[in-house]
Amino acid sequence: MAETTGIVRKINKDTITVGITEGGKCASCAFAALCGIGNIKETEAIPRGQLKVGDKVKIIHKELSLILFAFMLFIMPLIVFITAYLILKSIVNSKLDAILSISILIGYFFLLGAIEKKYKKRLILPVAIKDTSHFLNIQNQDKG
Repeated sequence: MAETTGIVRKINKDTITVGITEGGKCASCAFAALCGIGNIKETEAIPRGQLKVGDKVKIIHKELSLILFAFMLFIMPLIVFITAYLILKSIVNSKLDAILSISILIGYFFLLGAIEKKYKKRLILPVAIKDTSHFLNIQNQDKG
């Protein structure tokens, strides 16, 4: 799972807005530049437990969600374009096949945008849980 830490800035109806703190695990990830998670300064998340403004939280992105979203955004458009082009090339047999394939690809991205809006909370948004690791560090220091 991709994890980073942040501080709750705002509590919304079903989600919370979290300010990302610098130096999370995303900063050391080799794919941070491609993923984009490491570049954001604020994100929405689904709260788990009672959280209030100012709480330090762990933001957990499910790996399956990240992989699915990357597939739908990068691989699937290529498959859609090539498939549409090959089918249209056998049917239309002119220069319109490329233009129609691009039109179908644009339609795919509009459909992807609609799916993202509808299923954002269930598939894409990360989960935020209260970060208790700093309490554990304080307890360990007191014992030593």
